[in-house]
Amino acid sequence: MTTSYAPEYPHQLVERQARLTPSQPALCSAGSTVSYAELNARANRLARFLQTVHRVQPMESVAVCSAHEPSRALILLALAKCGAVYVPIDIECPSERLQRIAQQAGVRLLLTALSERRMSAESTLTVLPFASAERAAASLADTDMAPLVPLTAPLYIIFTSGSTGQPKGVAVSHAAAHNHFDWIVRYLSVGPGDCWLQSIHPCFDPSMHELMAPLMTGARIAFLGGERNISGELIVDAIQRHQATHMTTVPTMLNLILRAPGMASCVSMRAVCVGGEVFRPALAAQASALLPGAEIHNVYGPTEATIMASAWRYDGLAQDSLPIGAPVTHTRFYLRDADGGVHGLDPLREGELCISGAALANGYVNDVAETGRKFIPNPARTADDAALYGRLYLTGDICRVDAGGQLHCIGRVDDQVKINGQRVELAEVEAALLDSGLLADVTALMAGSRLVAALVPKAGADADARWLDTLAATAARALPPAWLPKQYLAIGEIPRQALSGKADRKTLQAMFSAAAAPAPAPAPAAAAAPIDLLAAALAETLGVPGATLERELPFAELGLDSLGVQMFALRVGADFGIRLRSEELFEFFTLELLAQAVAARLSSAASRAA
Repeated sequence: MTTSYAPEYPHQLVERQARLTPSQPALCSAGSTVSYAELNARANRLARFLQTVHRVQPMESVAVCSAHEPSRALILLALAKCGAVYVPIDIECPSERLQRIAQQAGVRLLLTALSERRMSAESTLTVLPFASAERAAASLADTDMAPLVPLTAPLYIIFTSGSTGQPKGVAVSHAAAHNHFDWIVRYLSVGPGDCWLQSIHPCFDPSMHELMAPLMTGARIAFLGGERNISGELIVDAIQRHQATHMTTVPTMLNLILRAPGMASCVSMRAVCVGGEVFRPALAAQASALLPGAEIHNVYGPTEATIMASAWRYDGLAQDSLPIGAPVTHTRFYLRDADGGVHGLDPLREGELCISGAALANGYVNDVAETGRKFIPNPARTADDAALYGRLYLTGDICRVDAGGQLHCIGRVDDQVKINGQRVELAEVEAALLDSGLLADVTALMAGSRLVAALVPKAGADADARWLDTLAATAARALPPAWLPKQYLAIGEIPRQALSGKADRKTLQAMFSAAAAPAPAPAPAAAAAPIDLLAAALAETLGVPGATLERELPFAELGLDSLGVQMFALRVGADFGIRLRSEELFEFFTLELLAQAVAARLSSAASRAA
């Protein structure tokens, strides 16, 4: 697909659509529907309110904390109109991390669309409730505004994990966003009558195309509703209720969605984009079989290349790994060898994937050094295309071209990992743990699918029996819950490679495997008690020995994150033949409480059967 490069402001294309189809629904959730005309008018009024009352300036960063409601898209549109920069913030963002983000991006205002003013007590930012802002803006003009910033100005900033131990803010321009938005609606043929389900966490960059791209073509965006954690059952319910046709997800969540009751009935789905972590062929085959009317796409792209840099449609053929596909429009791929040479995608060539073109972000906010290290001059540029292809982004992803010319991701050149689709630098985890003052050394690593940490405590630090609790509390103030290590192992010294001096992660992985080895099985009982079966299922979900689980501790303290909650609920339901919703684990939040609930349901089922 080739088109001439002519970037536009995405919000102006939404304004044009509002003029073309003013009465058509633009946004919807279980509780409300917003037409194109209403969306545009409300966004114009909010933009003027932010300008005139809160003195929001062009290219000023504004933090946003929102629920799964239409207000999320409305706020983004309003900020784009007044030339401000949208900076999404996680509801569960630890206070220390929020302050670091605010300082790095120059944020002074936090616009929250939550029902409660959460985070305000822990933040020095000015907190502006969305509902009160809309009420105050009701009398302002609702006409469109001329663009206040150049196309190269940032539309949004997404904060990712940083290798220096600090979060990195990736600034993406209006032009780069438009290049991606325009590509994806063409690639998937999104138009009037379609409905895109907004299911991606707002701090994960695919949420950006979910929030604006469909509005450029007259489609509708459906929201899950409320402030709850996203679950497979919630997504399936929303697909059926709104007759959604398109969605984006990560493999971990897709696995849960496919196992949720009713997914096979979601016949409205036409396309599912899956990315953010390795998408296995077996899962793609399962999705294709369950949704025969939907295209399944393996999508690839770092945040620095604006959401998705390539895509490949699953073809049903047997293969060891899924290709990542061809680059999006106005974007080129190269492979960089160990000597820094840049090459085309010749069959059987292997190297670090490098990206050039309109997809590239501006760089890292207030970090010239890191921007210069990752965004370099493109040695393959020519005088004719230097304006568009003059820069090259070094992804850190090792890729290989197969004999048929298809490109596959096969690894990383650094210590970056993916957890639930989110990019995590192990150095940031290590820095948060070192901030406790309790450690002389630390190495974070992946042991199977679990994030773990090997610790060398300072002399005397482990004299306090609760020193690990103190360490974990320190980390929890700086890191999102999903980034917290699921297991700690205190050792006398970090094993290191003889030549490089780097941590020997293979040896450490073996040490964690030995530490997690299950104890010898007890003699079989006549019938295992529900709590023992639950403990075994939870241990398998967490990847830890069942004997180490304290049965009166809340699941969160045992390391069960939001996706783990869903997986555990599905496992319990299957093991016991009962229906257990993931949100019920917040009510029955310990093994003891859950065992009582399971026993009661089994007893009730037996009584009905009798």
